[in-house]
Amino acid sequence: MNCKQYLVTLNIPPSLEEMMVDNLLLLETEHGFSSFPVNAHHHVNKGLSLAEQVTGRQKRVRFQMYVR
Repeated sequence: MNCKQYLVTLNIPPSLEEMMVDNLLLLETEHGFSSFPVNAHHHVNKGLSLAEQVTGRQKRVRFQMYVR
């Protein structure tokens, strides 16, 4: 049987990192998941701090996992 797998990517605020790890650990996945810090860029400045607006980037944590 040929089951397709998809790479799912989530970028979340660092404040939600521990909650996301806890929830993803509850899932039984064959490959587990990866997480790492990233900079997010977007043209909309709504909700960005002044420093984020000046630098043009927002700190995020990226989670990646393969799912069927």
